[in-house]
Amino acid sequence: MELVVFDLDGTLLDSKSSISPYTEETLALLRKRGIAYTVATGSTLHASRSVLEGHSFELPHAFKNGVVIWHPDDDRFSHCTTLTSAEVAQVLSACYQNEVTPFVFTVEGQNDHAVYHAPPRTKAETFVINMYTGPRG
Repeated sequence: MELVVFDLDGTLLDSKSSISPYTEETLALLRKRGIAYTVATGSTLHASRSVLEGHSFELPHAFKNGVVIWHPDDDRFSHCTTLTSAEVAQVLSACYQNEVTPFVFTVEGQNDHAVYHAPPRTKAETFVINMYTGPRG
């Protein structure tokens, strides 16, 4: 075995969205045996960065189901698919017409990102906001 690629939620992370001591031991064994590892997840860099810090995830990470490739070694993106201004306007219009709060994930420059949103109107929206601003965000 040369490489292990982990999903985050429900795979690498426990029910508290953290890396358990058992998983930390497993990562240490992988490093000791020279087996490389990284993550590929539907989550965002914003939501995942703090939980991965300190666990030697040195290879590029795939976020948002491969839309964003992050290189932690030099703090940069190498691949990022973005929407055009017209596409953003169409999505925002559809959100407002259907009374859905849009969440806008941005890439700013080569190594920064942010999530923008209006005040939440539902429990589901509050849940999503807490997911991105809680212990992992």
